[in-house]
Amino acid sequence: MPTPFWDAHAQQVLVQLRPADFPNLQPQQLQAWLQDSPFAHYRPLIEQWADALTDLANGDPQQIQSLALADKQDGDWQLLLSDNAMTLTAQRLPAQGGKEADKALLVTRLGQIGIRTGLIRSRIDALLADGTTPQLIAQGKAPCRGEDGFLERLVPLGHERVLRPQAQDNGKVDLRELGQQILVEPESALMRRHPPTLGQSGYNLYAESLKANPGTPCALQPGPGTRLAPGDPNLLVATLRGQPLMQAKGMTVEPTLTLEQVNTKSGNVHFDGAVVILGNVQEGMVVDASGSITVMGLVEGASLNAGGDLCIGQGVIGRPLDHGEFNCTLTAKGSIHVRYAHYTRIITGGDLHIEQQSLHCHLNCGGELVVGSSGRGDLVGGIAQAPYRIQAQGVGARAGAETRIELGQHLPQLRVQVEQQQQALNQAREQYQQVQERLRAPHDDSQTPALHQALKQLAQQRDELEQQLQSSQQRLQELPQRLALEITKILHPRVKLLLAEQASLSQSEHGPSRVRLSRGKVAIEPWVPGRAKQRSHGTKVAAF
Repeated sequence: MPTPFWDAHAQQVLVQLRPADFPNLQPQQLQAWLQDSPFAHYRPLIEQWADALTDLANGDPQQIQSLALADKQDGDWQLLLSDNAMTLTAQRLPAQGGKEADKALLVTRLGQIGIRTGLIRSRIDALLADGTTPQLIAQGKAPCRGEDGFLERLVPLGHERVLRPQAQDNGKVDLRELGQQILVEPESALMRRHPPTLGQSGYNLYAESLKANPGTPCALQPGPGTRLAPGDPNLLVATLRGQPLMQAKGMTVEPTLTLEQVNTKSGNVHFDGAVVILGNVQEGMVVDASGSITVMGLVEGASLNAGGDLCIGQGVIGRPLDHGEFNCTLTAKGSIHVRYAHYTRIITGGDLHIEQQSLHCHLNCGGELVVGSSGRGDLVGGIAQAPYRIQAQGVGARAGAETRIELGQHLPQLRVQVEQQQQALNQAREQYQQVQERLRAPHDDSQTPALHQALKQLAQQRDELEQQLQSSQQRLQELPQRLALEITKILHPRVKLLLAEQASLSQSEHGPSRVRLSRGKVAIEPWVPGRAKQRSHGTKVAAF
């Protein structure tokens, strides 16, 4: 076996041999010679071996010839820069017979690719200690988008006051004393608009500044009974004395009718605005308001209809009539808040919150239904209906009338809505195609502008219908997963559960439970109540 040696002039590891002594010499043999020599860690010249062996075979077989096996290669740094120049990963390429890559070479390589900032010293130290593992050694700073503008409400709303008993001087709480009614005077500050922030700029590893996108401003629109303050377009103030109410992008102030009681002496109440009743509403009376209704006392066997929210400081008590009806009815387009309800029909377009107990009531709300606060909250008997979620501390009773829970009963209407929207979209697409064909076909030039305008309108109509259909389809698809009856204490037997199109009956007593649809069936699962769910209305509230 020939002995490999280092040729300082050629700067290569060579081997000398007579071709006749090694007929049919192969690259594998050259590799073996190199591995068995002191130069095994040098860089093998594998790419050159095939040509060298060919020259060897074609030469004089008796003449001793030199063949290059390897050479020296210094270590280096492999740098991988991300496309956006925000991250840089480095790895040491080991030397092959040459000098190992060091910190000085790393600094040179960083300068060659233009890295000017963002180096992470601790990562570089780790890389120098063990460079075989790739390390993230530099990172830019991404720009931080500004915070969106928001509206800050500066006054409490009616239901926030009604459901808050007042503390006396001796420290006790008087459940009958609910404080002063919430009314604002002209020029009272109602809401402040806070502008968006600009955000924080960032930088890449070339030290180039990256501009941040500012937050999105929010609109502040005066409603009835309000205006923007002179000299301050970000402050909404009242223009009249009345009750403050939330609306989209602002607030309104409703003219307010204040009454001591509603009884046979006062007569029925029909008012275009908000109604505040300081006492009780007696049996057989009617209160109808285009705005909100606030009752400080008790409602007994009466009918209340509010165009806004409806808040009752004490409770509502009715009695059953024939055919499953009651002599007491509450309806509101907004939310309803009441301390307790017995034998009453309650219908609300928004949320329904019953503080203590619902007893044999028919409850129907367009938002969330919550029964319970401060350790109490039983939903006993009657029917409770909500689109997606009901929460109560206890549901049903050990004995007595059936309690019926209904969630997602709007599923058939939602399916019909999807079908109707699909039909409308197909029709819009067909009309759009017809106008396109008229434009392509020979036609009077004077009709072209009108056809282009019709095409534009149909395209807009088609796009809007597509968005509506996608939204409805998503709601239809997500509906089963959103249905939930959450019980924080006890679910009694004989509670009838209807979730979408599936029905079940609780057979035994359960502790804290969550009732939902699982694999198409009603399932009662153990549940650990967490923090109460909070719903965001896009508005922050000042401390009062």
